[in-house]
Amino acid sequence: MDGQGSKPPSNSRAELGAILEALRRNESDDLEIESDSLTSLRAIYTYADKYEDLNWSELSNSDLLKSILIKLRTRPARTAFKWVKGHKNNYGNIRADAVANTGRESDAQMREDDEEWVGNHEALQDMLEY
Repeated sequence: MDGQGSKPPSNSRAELGAILEALRRNESDDLEIESDSLTSLRAIYTYADKYEDLNWSELSNSDLLKSILIKLRTRPARTAFKWVKGHKNNYGNIRADAVANTGRESDAQMREDDEEWVGNHEALQDMLEY
């Protein structure tokens, strides 16, 4: 698994971490998650199956993406994603930037899921149909 280790966090890692945290904080209600990161949204919706087929080989932030997929595949409620233009007059995006700036100045660490739990979770296992 691609842990971040001593590498400094990237914008992509922060965006994926925020998406994961939103999914963790609300496991039962319908959600619409807004993000200004096309990279993160495409990783989840366009490329996740490809990454899975390639066994997550050499993928940055695979730990977060795997955890997001587990949450999406196992939560009982609907989850929608919406791209929003960054740095425009969007209250949620302005607020997210402010929280990110506060986080950048703190020593807080992003909560990561247990590597063994993620690696063995049935939501990431190929299902064979007979």
